[in-house]
Amino acid sequence: MMLIFSQTQALAATYSEILSQFNPQTTTQKDAFLESLKDAKMVIIDQDKDLLDKTIASKLPVTILFIGDKNEIEDISFLRKPLSSSVLFARVELLWRRIQKGLSISFKTNYYVFDGETRTLNGTALTQKEAELIEYLWENKDRIVSKEELLKQIFGYKEGVETHTLETHIYKLRQKTDSYLEDLILTRNGGYQLNLD
Repeated sequence: MMLIFSQTQALAATYSEILSQFNPQTTTQKDAFLESLKDAKMVIIDQDKDLLDKTIASKLPVTILFIGDKNEIEDISFLRKPLSSSVLFARVELLWRRIQKGLSISFKTNYYVFDGETRTLNGTALTQKEAELIEYLWENKDRIVSKEELLKQIFGYKEGVETHTLETHIYKLRQKTDSYLEDLILTRNGGYQLNLD
């Protein structure tokens, strides 16, 4: 289920109309939003940072799209206002496609068990971006995936941007699994690949 929150009824209706293909539920009430959160796979929050914080604090495996000012939290997607309906639709379509793929991606190696539906690795909860990173590498497991490709596909960066976002996420993933003998994500010739042994 997709759940949309906006304090403005007209805006909630507009978002719902633009995204009608996804059959979203909309609300202008925070309590109703939080009650429905457990059933949602994706939520869209319009400009309410308090509700965003509560959604993140719930630790539910839900994909979050925040509409408003740039968010300091790297593990959620965001769009700045003003935004066009085509930009909103394209981002939601991309995230929804990842959710659908992620729900079907689960795998087990000698050291790791990944569950895309619960967004866990060996029972440890992952952030949205950590899970997306593992899912993307799984989908491309037969090749080395470049840093540039991962930055574009997972984090939405354009070519030529200097950032350590990817390395930071891989480092945090390795910290979560440092009690195991093998790294899940291997560094290979300027790119990355899953270790499926």
